[in-house]
Amino acid sequence: MKQAHTRLGYFAYLMVHALRRVLPFSKKPRTRVLVILNDTEILLVKNWLSEQHWSLPGGGVKRGEDPAQAAVRELREETGLQVDASQLQFVGHMPNNDVVPIVMVYKVHLSDTDSAAAIPPHARFEISDLKWHKLAELPADRTPLIDRVLTQPES
Repeated sequence: MKQAHTRLGYFAYLMVHALRRVLPFSKKPRTRVLVILNDTEILLVKNWLSEQHWSLPGGGVKRGEDPAQAAVRELREETGLQVDASQLQFVGHMPNNDVVPIVMVYKVHLSDTDSAAAIPPHARFEISDLKWHKLAELPADRTPLIDRVLTQPES
């Protein structure tokens, strides 16, 4: 069942990808959040409506919404993690891909003593998988944005 779900998601991704090139919703601002646990692991997600690569959690900014608040909302929706906008550090506007060329990237540091670091189990409509990955052992099937963000100098 999961393979069929993944194939359906990839087909839907291709359709949306084609539509985003011509429709105005592709111009909406997007956010991503680099969640670092104990300075050794990062949280990555796989969106079922995608190419099935590991990526940073995040999504669109609603009309009139502050980008940092959008990042907090998207992180909660996709992972269940509860952070406050004051915990986010703005990394910058980063090149992403040809459909959404620029995303606003934020970073948050958590420790395993933070209650926010526990990923609660819940239904995630758009996320097919999420997992903590060791920084020294990142998966090969990750989006290029992850490497760009990780090599960004600390501010």
